[in-house]
Amino acid sequence: MSGTAQPIEVIVDTNLKKEVEENRSKLAPIIDTVLFCSRLGLPLRGHRDDAKYHPEVGSYSTGGVGNFVESLNFRVRAGDKILEDHLKTCGKNRSYISKTSQNKIINCCGQVISEKIINDIKEINTMLKHVNEVSHFINISQTRNMPFEDIIKTHSSDTESRKTKLGDVCRTRWVERIEGLDTFTELFVPLHYTLEAMKTNSAGEYNPSLSSDASSHLTRILKFEFVAALVITRHILDVTLDVTKLLQGKTIDIMDGIHLINSLKDNIILMRNSVDRYHNIWYEEALQLAIKVGLEESKPRTVGRQTARANHPFKTISEYYKRTITIPFIDHLHSSLQARFDIDSVNVYKGLSIVPSKMLSLTRDGIDWIEEFKTLATFYYDDLPNPLALDAELSLWDTYWTTFEGPCPSNIATTLKAVRFEGFTNIKVILRILDPSILLSITM
Repeated sequence: MSGTAQPIEVIVDTNLKKEVEENRSKLAPIIDTVLFCSRLGLPLRGHRDDAKYHPEVGSYSTGGVGNFVESLNFRVRAGDKILEDHLKTCGKNRSYISKTSQNKIINCCGQVISEKIINDIKEINTMLKHVNEVSHFINISQTRNMPFEDIIKTHSSDTESRKTKLGDVCRTRWVERIEGLDTFTELFVPLHYTLEAMKTNSAGEYNPSLSSDASSHLTRILKFEFVAALVITRHILDVTLDVTKLLQGKTIDIMDGIHLINSLKDNIILMRNSVDRYHNIWYEEALQLAIKVGLEESKPRTVGRQTARANHPFKTISEYYKRTITIPFIDHLHSSLQARFDIDSVNVYKGLSIVPSKMLSLTRDGIDWIEEFKTLATFYYDDLPNPLALDAELSLWDTYWTTFEGPCPSNIATTLKAVRFEGFTNIKVILRILDPSILLSITM
């Protein structure tokens, strides 16, 4: 329930309405905690976190629990009475803080994000939905995948791809989704032949139910609007692939990544400024792919007042797709990148130049790491205990680690452990600001 339109049973039953409101108030801090950890890039837990909530609400865990549970502890200590009462009185199986509940909340958040994108560009949503359904239909059993592989070999002249299996585009990992769209485009022609063969079932090798499903899937993807959305979307998402791989990698040098992210943002602006040229190239590819499966250039029917699809003014069919897919998607991607990697975020990442291993690396490359770091230090000037001494501290910090014998710290946590002695007070404050996990460490 969204809270705006309530079921009739909630409206007429005041007790039920009160119960719904109470349950929402209990879930709110739990959901907020998941969002808090996700925004800071903090893991909710380790591989497993089966720790039960402490009987004494707000007490520290001696066994060590994850960031999620410790964040709840922090909220209780900060005075969240609703959460405190819930955790004190809830049943064993109704705390909603288990790993299963965490995963369900994450899935719900993913659906909200997806629906936001979907509402912005419905044509792309429809296309992604059909790609997901068709890929699942083919991959679900060998009786469908093996004929698909045989047809790929038979019609190898229609595709240069060596792939023989469709990717899983419904995964939460964006790398697989982007690469899955590429594979779907590469294998679109043999996929069309496979679904056509299953639909006609001339040899009687498929059951009626499978033939009916194949016919439905074929009808959905055998439309020019689907082909246009597929080709345009996969080209735009391909531009983000390298940054996506960087952000989803096991190890991330975020300072190197910032340059790549800024390059992506500049590239998106270039695409937007030259949208006619890019769109014409992509649209021509869509036309050629459509010809291979016997489709003619077309667009959805529109009327004077349209509610189910975009109704932009246009002179050609190509211009229609440019206005309904290419431009909105590029604009959406640009605004998302600007929001996620704004100037304040970039300045924070520059502060990581204080980490000794990165500092030495920048020095070897001839980059003034002190200027990089002071970009962030200036932002937190009022939080420094002795800002006038910062320049002297940074000079000593440089000398200290340049002459240091042994392995240099490579992250914020190990850097703080390495300088537990008195001194470097300004630098330590910045390091603690940069490392929120100090407040929510898994190891207590």
